[in-house]
Amino acid sequence: MASEKWTKVQEEALAKAWVHCSTNKKKGNQQNRNSFWRKILDHFNATVGGSNRTVHQVRSKWTPMMTKINFFNGLYQQADRTRGSGCKDLDVMKVALKEFKERYPNGFQHVEAWEVVRKHDKWAQVPLLGEEGEGSAQKRKPVDVDPSILNMNEDPSPQRTQRRDKRQATSSEGSSAELAAQFKEYTAMKEAKHAMELEAIELRKKRESEARELISEQRETMKNYNYDRDMKTFLKPHDDAPPNMLPFILARKRDIANKYGWPCDF
Repeated sequence: MASEKWTKVQEEALAKAWVHCSTNKKKGNQQNRNSFWRKILDHFNATVGGSNRTVHQVRSKWTPMMTKINFFNGLYQQADRTRGSGCKDLDVMKVALKEFKERYPNGFQHVEAWEVVRKHDKWAQVPLLGEEGEGSAQKRKPVDVDPSILNMNEDPSPQRTQRRDKRQATSSEGSSAELAAQFKEYTAMKEAKHAMELEAIELRKKRESEARELISEQRETMKNYNYDRDMKTFLKPHDDAPPNMLPFILARKRDIANKYGWPCDF
């Protein structure tokens, strides 16, 4: 039986679960490996609304995915640090995606999950690829990460420096267009998601406004009904009322007159 395919939403939820559980200050290093991944699975299920995933499946998905995320994050930080004047974020993204594709021909497929982990200081404070030295070693604190996760500074390819020099000497307009289209598609997806959230908020506001208007109309209808009923009671003749009931009838009419400020001479 084929395993269930991971969606982009599920990958993003897994990244959020890993960051949440690995940075839990209350638990910290007190968590053993099995307990740690069980908490990740629970957090993941709570985010996506439940799943049939197991602890083994979650852990097996995370390890190779984070290997690629770590490597891409190093490429992105390096491109960002060395960006030239007037270089935009899109250009930085294109450079990182292009260099990543040189190592992994299928390209970087985990942008959503990367967006989650890269904002956390564990990744922001890690030295860039090829930037290790005396100064950086003293300035940066060691990062406490899961031993199953590869360090983003580990180079998956020993010949990376030589290949990088060759890549910098050549350029491919077709490849750049493809990378730009990939980033544009991702941006459009984010904007569509944001638009859907705004639409849901507006719809909820509209429904709340309609509910308030309905309640107001119902109150006004009841107010008019009570007014007509009191008017009818007040104007009803009482000359032929039974003597023992007349005091109560007159008292009721006086209450109605006081309520609306009507003149009353009895």
